[in-house]
Amino acid sequence: PFGMSGGGGSIEETVVRFPEGYRNIEHLPEPLTVCDPLNPALKWFERKVSSAFEDGRLTVRITCETFRRFGYTYTPDRFEQFKEWRRIITSRGNREVRVRR
Repeated sequence: PFGMSGGGGSIEETVVRFPEGYRNIEHLPEPLTVCDPLNPALKWFERKVSSAFEDGRLTVRITCETFRRFGYTYTPDRFEQFKEWRRIITSRGNREVRVRR
């Protein structure tokens, strides 16, 4: 078995305002929701991604929210699911914003 520690919630927002002329988005991270595998109604993590033009400049917002959760011990058959979540969250495509003029 393996454990998942409990923790309080937090929200992190990253806002990127590009210089005028940058209008074409080539790549944004995908929105993502991770829920407790034993109770899918309990969110653990959620990433929201949006883009808009504000004052003529492209603005990208990425909001990551970690929800309050309790510690728990999981059976070994859940380990692969946790590894997959880690792979997705840390992959380059989920940490990168690409735009062009």
